[in-house]
Amino acid sequence: MKASLSPTLTLYIGGRFLLWVVAVAGTLCLVILLADSAELMRRSADDPDATFRVVLTMALFKLPSTAQEVMPFGLLAATLGCLTQLTRTSELIIVRVSGASIWQVLTPALLLGLAIGLLRVGAFDPLSAAASERFLRMERRYIDNADPLVVANHSGIWLRQATSKDSYVLYAKTMDGGRPVFHDVTLLSFDSTDHFLERIDAKSAELKDQAWVLSEVQIVQPGKPPQLASAVSVPAKLTFQQLLESFASARTLSFWQLPSFIAVLEASGLPSRAHRLKFQGLLATPLLFVGIILVAATFALRLPRLGGLPLAIGAGAMAGFLLYFLSSLAAALGLNSSIPLVLAAWGPAVITAILGITLLLYVEDG
Repeated sequence: MKASLSPTLTLYIGGRFLLWVVAVAGTLCLVILLADSAELMRRSADDPDATFRVVLTMALFKLPSTAQEVMPFGLLAATLGCLTQLTRTSELIIVRVSGASIWQVLTPALLLGLAIGLLRVGAFDPLSAAASERFLRMERRYIDNADPLVVANHSGIWLRQATSKDSYVLYAKTMDGGRPVFHDVTLLSFDSTDHFLERIDAKSAELKDQAWVLSEVQIVQPGKPPQLASAVSVPAKLTFQQLLESFASARTLSFWQLPSFIAVLEASGLPSRAHRLKFQGLLATPLLFVGIILVAATFALRLPRLGGLPLAIGAGAMAGFLLYFLSSLAAALGLNSSIPLVLAAWGPAVITAILGITLLLYVEDG
């Protein structure tokens, strides 16, 4: 007959698991911060304004986004470490001998994993999105020196580009699906001192070979009558692919902002697949974390009997690599429309959870 765990023992196991999660997360964050700081110092070496303080600030703003990417691996390592330690100190063995099942032992860890997944979606993701936006701004200023600014909202698409001689602001009401064609376009041109030069209204505009080709154009200049032209070409600093990437990146939008922004993109005719994939992936995160704990528990409980701690660590690392490969492959297929978005986002989480449950049933009940 299975014995139930006392509240004290449940809190003890949960506390040990939480300590391991905090320790692993702290170690990973420190490694990430050092690596990002070194990389950013290399990339910004040519900019005298990019001081060590600026580089460190950029690394700190980038840290939450990178930490989210490695969070599943940190959770896997924390589960492996916690259960392996409990086994080596014979605490887990004593609990099992008393009649408790592995499901009862893992309940505190599973509940904490579910809570961490919910916090990652509802609280940590908004923090990461805000920090990523700040990082991208600093990256454009100190490293990329990128000038074009692209914004999409309910009114349409806005783009600003400046050079040493002049600048212009381009507005388009809609975009023709995934093609580089924009409709109902207005372009306002200014000189280097921001004095108005001319206004160009066009029925459509195509971004082609780093130039805007405006069709059915009306040009209005101060003190002159309007002029009509069949086509006008305006230089552009970015290609169509770069323009798509310049829209608010999925990583700069939090879980709470994504639904409204997806609606804006779809209303403007812009591709929203990457944003919808991120939204579905965030919804699947709690299930993924639970599945990771189940899979890690299988390695931590079974492999030490076969080959000791090194084998458990190696097997856990291999499981983490396979999970990363599966998630990356599913995301790539989802973005390329090779598989449905829901399958791309939920597939790795569901497979991980089913695999973990299956392996644990085999370990527990043979």
